[in-house]
Amino acid sequence: MVLRLDLIVRVILLVRALMMLREDLIGLMQSIIVNLRIETEKLVFIQLSLIEKQQENGECLGGYEMKISNTKHITKDGVVKKNPPKSLYRNVWENNKGIFYRGASTLGGTGDAVLGNGMYFSWSKSMANAFANISVQMVGGSPQVTEFKLSKNLKMLDFQSNECWKIRKNLGVQNRWDKISDPLFNKLFTADVKSLGYEGVISDDKADGLVVFDSLKIEKLGI
Repeated sequence: MVLRLDLIVRVILLVRALMMLREDLIGLMQSIIVNLRIETEKLVFIQLSLIEKQQENGECLGGYEMKISNTKHITKDGVVKKNPPKSLYRNVWENNKGIFYRGASTLGGTGDAVLGNGMYFSWSKSMANAFANISVQMVGGSPQVTEFKLSKNLKMLDFQSNECWKIRKNLGVQNRWDKISDPLFNKLFTADVKSLGYEGVISDDKADGLVVFDSLKIEKLGI
């Protein structure tokens, strides 16, 4: 009887030890994920900085100055511009003749989504190439840049506009310039933007590009 009780006690202690080990492993994995994301963001920043230098020396964003949206647009410098002649998306579309690029690995993309859920594009081929290479470093595979044709009449929300800031603020964002990639936040943000009749979101930051919610609005031209 004593031996049996001793065995039961040993089993209980072993189970508790395993549970503690499981918690330690979970904590370690969470720490690894956070550190990996930080290092990935550093890598993205470095690569994008290199691209900016290349563009300053030759290739720029399609050879034109980015315009602002048809809603009030506030820059980080606090400059407020109202009622420009064309929307940000229309200017980008016309200067690229509707051609946009998507860079990813053959096994998937970077997984970062700061403009909502959907398919992300860039108007700069070099930027798409950078994201393709970053995706390879993150998930493996081979870099792939695909060319797409987007509709001129897509109704796109300007990410820098007051209208967009109001939506994000209502979802709990504290700083206007914070970019949130949390899956739940993006799901709610996408739903709110869609409810206002928008078909996607565009940023004047070339590293963010634009996102189209509905894949039916996209025409793939080739790799």
